[in-house]
Amino acid sequence: MKVLLLEDEFMLLSSIKMFLLSKNIEVDAFKTGKEARTALKKNKYDMYILDINVLELSGIDILKNIRKSDKYTPVIIITASIDINSIDEAYALGCSEYLKKPFNLRELEIRMDKLKKVSDALTVKITKDYEFDIKKELLYYKGDIHKLTRNQNKLIKTLVENSGRIVSFEDLKLLVWDDYDISDITIRSLITRIRDSIKEDFIETFRGIGYRIPKYSPEK
Repeated sequence: MKVLLLEDEFMLLSSIKMFLLSKNIEVDAFKTGKEARTALKKNKYDMYILDINVLELSGIDILKNIRKSDKYTPVIIITASIDINSIDEAYALGCSEYLKKPFNLRELEIRMDKLKKVSDALTVKITKDYEFDIKKELLYYKGDIHKLTRNQNKLIKTLVENSGRIVSFEDLKLLVWDDYDISDITIRSLITRIRDSIKEDFIETFRGIGYRIPKYSPEK
């Protein structure tokens, strides 16, 4: 597991980093928000531990940055503040846990373990042989990665997150490309390439409306 740690108190930063390293957890540690933001552009992390009150960019700013493109990776907010408004804002923006300083490192470990179990459960069964990891945005066939392009995986992710519901062309344009100017032909072409690649067609077409992946129902 790889963790991004943002904390401006040197002693606490060092203590948390050494503790996590002792648990065989890889840690990128930063004292300022700008350093953390730069790291976000270059790396993917399995969990974030963010202090709210740090220099240059706050932990709240980094949380906002994370949630623009990543709704699922766990974020733990740590702070000495007892300001309920800050706590409320953090949860509203998508933080997973809140720890008030000072805290026992064992408590941090317990919360991290709990969040990891939840995060690991973000794999959705599509058919008997196909499943999709929402966090990693990867399709698996019989346990092995089924290689697709980034947009192909994003499209399947969008359909999986809305399993059982029809996703319209307009919604796909926004959720996959973030661009309403994408043509319907582009979407149809991407669907065709996915179907040519997979061994069983799990995508339903609703002509002129959109597409759907049905909710998985195990064979009786």
